[in-house]
Amino acid sequence: MIKLRYKKSRIRNGLIFSGILVIGFTVMALLNPRSFINYVGLAFALLYAAMFLYDYKKQYLTIKGNILVKNSLPPKKIDLSEVETVRKFAGDYTLKSARKRLVIHTDWMGPGSLNILNELLEKHNILEE
Repeated sequence: MIKLRYKKSRIRNGLIFSGILVIGFTVMALLNPRSFINYVGLAFALLYAAMFLYDYKKQYLTIKGNILVKNSLPPKKIDLSEVETVRKFAGDYTLKSARKRLVIHTDWMGPGSLNILNELLEKHNILEE
């Protein structure tokens, strides 16, 4: 199993933003405990922090044999042996098979992970320049 990672700046920014949200809404809820909206904001801040932790643990893409998994909620899978075309537009890859379509945002990936993805697509003879 190979993990293709997010850029470090994306992970760092997610940590900072989720921390600011959680701290901010916690302080607001403590200062004004009767306001329902502060608790709703805190719930969304905690949800964002949970999404950050999911991204940090799972990372962007996972390769298991010929299966490429995009670790989103819900995860999206595509079998590389079934991919018919790869369209590269604005730095993003769109992999299409007869039944599925998967978009990979390359600007979210670290440079080493992008190299691994390019090698993988070339290995399966589906990457067109």
